[in-house]
Amino acid sequence: MARASSGWWRRPVAAGFTSAALALALILAPTGAAAGPTSAAGSASAAAGPVPAAAGPAPAAAGPPAAGPPAAGPPAAGPPAAGAPAAGPPAAGPPAAGPPAAGPPAAGPPGAPAAGAAARSSGRRTPSCRARPATAAVPGWPTARAAWRAQPQRRVPLRVAPGGRERRGSGLDGDAPWLLVLATGADRRGGCWVRVRLPGRPNDAAGWLPRSAVALQPTPWRIEVSRAARTITLTRAGRRAAVARVVIGKPSTRTPGGLFAVFNAWPNPPRDFSGTWIVALTAHSRALRRFDGGEGRIAIHGRGGASLVDPLGSARSHGCVRVANGDLDRIVRTVGWARLSGTPVRIR
Repeated sequence: MARASSGWWRRPVAAGFTSAALALALILAPTGAAAGPTSAAGSASAAAGPVPAAAGPAPAAAGPPAAGPPAAGPPAAGPPAAGAPAAGPPAAGPPAAGPPAAGPPAAGPPGAPAAGAAARSSGRRTPSCRARPATAAVPGWPTARAAWRAQPQRRVPLRVAPGGRERRGSGLDGDAPWLLVLATGADRRGGCWVRVRLPGRPNDAAGWLPRSAVALQPTPWRIEVSRAARTITLTRAGRRAAVARVVIGKPSTRTPGGLFAVFNAWPNPPRDFSGTWIVALTAHSRALRRFDGGEGRIAIHGRGGASLVDPLGSARSHGCVRVANGDLDRIVRTVGWARLSGTPVRIR
């Protein structure tokens, strides 16, 4: 038992001519020259329909067209003349009033969202917020191959649900250890949250923290303790990395089962009862509220002194899992002392 550590339209010009004005324009204007500005009255005539042509063919202007640039002004109203379109850029101007021309919508800049897309997605859960099993890339509930650790970066209250009420009598400081992520979720506004295993009683204690308040890290490591086989197994991404015999709790002070996590770990004098390392878990004894001045916290620790009397493979502890010093040294060294906190521990 361990002590507590604490996102151009070109405007068609509304213009037209009276019949006489159009005929005069056709006689006087050089071929291909643009007509001059039109009057408001011509606009109404153009709106009513096409203007009838003057009787008889219009005599062609003698000689070549006058040299020089075409007369300034907007293009003449009416259907375009037969032949190739006039070269040159479209006339500048604001978009025409009225309904847009039929056809597909104008293309926007690459990657720009459709209108309203941002509004529709503002309350949508992002993939990283969904409840799902953990992978090496995405947080979620622990699996045999992957799990995630969370560490609060500031003082933050725990919640009973994503965005819900505060969990009574609990909160975590910015210096709290890494905690095992049990689940992910989103609140009604789409904010991401993580559910973590807490180090206090009861053994299934958990709370929700806003993802913005924690640092997250994946871990491929997992510790499995079998009370039936009386073994401890270290796995990496589901593959066995180490296995050793252990001492488990006796019938009156059984080692509790469940999904726990490493709470903290520290070295210890090799000849002490608890051996070279004490790896404290989030688990607590169900039989002992207090033990040896502590809160009855379960630990995985080494063996030394009087604990050597109880042979490996037996059930004689007060609930802790005792491991030979060499085997526990290898587990700590393989995972890394700084990466132990928040590692999932399943006791079956």
